[in-house]
Amino acid sequence: MWASILREVNPNGRVITIDIEDKSAEAKKRDIAQKMITFKIGSSIDPKIVSEIGRQVQGKKVVVILDSNHSRDHVLKEMQSYSPLVNVGSYLIVQDSDINGHPIYITEGEGHGPGPMEAIEAFLPSQQNFKVDSDRERLLYTTNPRGYLKRLN
Repeated sequence: MWASILREVNPNGRVITIDIEDKSAEAKKRDIAQKMITFKIGSSIDPKIVSEIGRQVQGKKVVVILDSNHSRDHVLKEMQSYSPLVNVGSYLIVQDSDINGHPIYITEGEGHGPGPMEAIEAFLPSQQNFKVDSDRERLLYTTNPRGYLKRLN
């Protein structure tokens, strides 16, 4: 989906996707995937992967969308790892910040526990470079409340 959107905005752009399991065989057969998507296998917070992506995007316009493990600590580590790659005026987007009672309750055994929203709340006080852009939440409902973080400087 992101490659299809990017193709309309910047046909020379690339989507880099990271997953701990390689389930991309079917996707890789598609022309758009071959032209516009780089598939990485591993943890999104593995320093080797973060460094590799940093080299690949150096000097390019970058938008980061986080949508992997939804635990607070994992999302916070992703935010800390990838926020330096985001250009001024661009976005670090934290998906699914609506879970854990914001307003969606997800029950997995005893409950989901601290997740993306709590990671945002932990990240923002130490970051003068990012602010929540609530203009991106202009629809009646979003799965990313407070999750559109715009790079200021």
